[in-house]
Amino acid sequence: MIGDKFRFRFSKSGTLRLVSHHDLMRCAERMLRRAAVPFKSTAGFHPTPRLVFALSLPLGVVGCDEVVELELTEPRDGNELLATLNAQAPTGMVFTRVAPVLMKATAQARRVVYEVPLPPERVPQVEAAVAAFLAEPKVWVERLRPSAKRLNIRPYVRNLSVEKRPLPPTPSPEKGGGAGLPPVLDPSPLGKGSTERTPPPEGCAPPTRFVVRGQRVTDEKVRLARELRQEMTPAECALWEQVRANRLGHHFRRQQIIDGYIADFYCHAAALVIEVDGPVHDDQIEYDQRRTVAFAARGIRVMRFRNEEVLTNAGGAAAGIAAACAERTEPLPPTPSPKKGGGAREEDGTANAQRSRLSPSLLRGGVGEGFFLTLDLWVTQTGTARAEELLDLLGLPDLIDGGAVLERTAVELRDEITATDPADVPPDGPADAVPLTGPEVAALTARLSDDENQQPAEAGWGASPNGPVVE
Repeated sequence: MIGDKFRFRFSKSGTLRLVSHHDLMRCAERMLRRAAVPFKSTAGFHPTPRLVFALSLPLGVVGCDEVVELELTEPRDGNELLATLNAQAPTGMVFTRVAPVLMKATAQARRVVYEVPLPPERVPQVEAAVAAFLAEPKVWVERLRPSAKRLNIRPYVRNLSVEKRPLPPTPSPEKGGGAGLPPVLDPSPLGKGSTERTPPPEGCAPPTRFVVRGQRVTDEKVRLARELRQEMTPAECALWEQVRANRLGHHFRRQQIIDGYIADFYCHAAALVIEVDGPVHDDQIEYDQRRTVAFAARGIRVMRFRNEEVLTNAGGAAAGIAAACAERTEPLPPTPSPKKGGGAREEDGTANAQRSRLSPSLLRGGVGEGFFLTLDLWVTQTGTARAEELLDLLGLPDLIDGGAVLERTAVELRDEITATDPADVPPDGPADAVPLTGPEVAALTARLSDDENQQPAEAGWGASPNGPVVE
């Protein structure tokens, strides 16, 4: 299997799913250079490898059968090239197969399939939403890029379905699978970041959920939170770049108001507050302790970093936060009581129940059968539907934030289809679109900007018993 241009199929999973497409291309270039592959380069002042991905993978999505093409300056054996690249590939990236293609051939995606696990209790709701969606002749969404418009995505949706099938087994850590329960780690690899596990004060009932919506907040507090969001410190900006846009696999909000206090960063799925402390906090230790007690009453854990820790090693701080999130969102086994010789404090049963409900292991992995939502989408040169748009339309915007992992299980190419059903083909031509007016663009921009700070819906929570606290 000799050739000078090859088409590879590969998978991208594990923590590598949190690497952006741009960083993946840079990683691939380093991988090719380490493997001493004679690749062709683009012309210009900044040459890069002639490496073309058929379709970029959204951040946080697992790719099971992705496509990339590579051009070489001299013929090579495909099987040897496959083994060489796998030897240099980072953890989470596996090249599965390779085939030579003509130099003029280009991989063009025709169809993609996404899958996401569903909690059993939400299956009837999702099935009803799927049936209503497929019955609609037109489904409109609003987009800002590449141009502000209202787009009909219904022609791009080939099919939506809810399927029940056996769950893949959860690998055991003893067998090297690495997907078992994570160890309890020091959440700060720097050795300085501290976490506070203050129990709820006496007389406070354990919270049933980690919630912040429904509280009464003054206009002054909202204005202050917006100002702090717009005028973040350099350390806060550095850490925000590490945790924003689900880069750690969890959604974080900036300057979140909780019971009158303003938290620097807040992850709802892990019930975790991140504080970046400057010198001013040295003079308000008692005030910070009151904040911690108020957060603990809601079951929220506080993790603190000093400014210098983040500025000198933001990546290390992010790794500690990721470990803390994994600890908070995985179901942990009961901790032995010190009275029984275990040497560790026995955890509260309510906390374990909360972790089990939020855990992705209940959504995927284990034994038995599970439910999966399948999104079968057409891809054309004029556009396609986006998986996150469909999840929102089906009433599942919180699914990914709750621990489920979206997977792209198939990428179908145009030149690999030999026979097609005339009635089962992608749409011919662009979908219906209506340009947005100036006020509509402004409203959409504001709504998208506020999405990351929107508080989850929950009833039954009021204002802080002591009223708002001004920071």
